[in-house]
Amino acid sequence: WQSMLVELLIDAFITYQTEVAEGPVQQCIHGADFVSTKWLHLHTFCVDGQVDGMPKGWPYAHCETMTEVSEAGMLAAKFSVITEMGSVQV
Repeated sequence: WQSMLVELLIDAFITYQTEVAEGPVQQCIHGADFVSTKWLHLHTFCVDGQVDGMPKGWPYAHCETMTEVSEAGMLAAKFSVITEMGSVQV
């Protein structure tokens, strides 16, 4: 699960950098009780932006700022802790 999340974070970050703009991004997942789509999906948007009410605190969503590809492993570990608490459906 964590290696898949690392790939998602990296792919989303690189796509944002090449297709939208260079710079830090917000990477967010909804809490299971606040998501309309009942599968894991990652939201990636500009660091100062908002999408679907995010960034917002837990239990609504968990968001992390990503500034470079090398942070993907660390961020995936943080997201994994949230899922182990049973708050996100994967």
